[in-house]
Amino acid sequence: MATDDPTASLRRGAYTPPEAARIAHIQSRRLRRWLAGYDFKSRGNERHAEPVFPREHDGAALGLTFMDLVELLYVAAFVRAGVSMQTVRLVHNEAEGEFDVRHPFAIKRFETDGKSIFHRFLEKGAERVLDRKRLQFVDVTVFEPLMKQLDHDAVTADAARYWPLGRFRPVVLDPARSFGEAIVKSGVPTRVVYSGYRSGDSKQRIARWYGITADEVEAAIAYEESLLIHTRAA
Repeated sequence: MATDDPTASLRRGAYTPPEAARIAHIQSRRLRRWLAGYDFKSRGNERHAEPVFPREHDGAALGLTFMDLVELLYVAAFVRAGVSMQTVRLVHNEAEGEFDVRHPFAIKRFETDGKSIFHRFLEKGAERVLDRKRLQFVDVTVFEPLMKQLDHDAVTADAARYWPLGRFRPVVLDPARSFGEAIVKSGVPTRVVYSGYRSGDSKQRIARWYGITADEVEAAIAYEESLLIHTRAA
């Protein structure tokens, strides 16, 4: 008799809200509001905002999957570009209906084939993205960095890997490897590499110990220090 695989959910990635906030470079309290919803005042009236996007698990205290994390990366990118949360919600809802998926921001079609929602064109030599349903321009810089950092599954078109430093640097978050923890390309967690570095070991010794390249050591240190910079700034 077949039984459920207890590790199946972990293979979708597992991130606590503080971990996800650090990866997305946003404050933890902001992420918790996005996950659980929040109350606010509008024109003197008490209002309630629902969670920004649906997740595999409910509740602000519970973790995110890799697909949840990719959605978070997009929401954070929209907000940093000055897009209102109301517009983010509208775009998400439209894309969810258009593509008939739970995580519309985390599929390849959102970036390339969602022409019923976004239309790309050149204007005076600059690429623009038009939200055709509201006739509002969305800065293409929201998409370009993430397009260069995300790999998508060739069959499902779902987000499959995230390269936080870009594909040219050997650090990856892959839910199929180490439960989605940040690792260097050969598989060693970046936190392990950084721990050795913080303990005073030389980069050359760390590379020999773990059988990794000098580029992997450098990339692991750069990634972990980028998280620390965000934590201090928050």
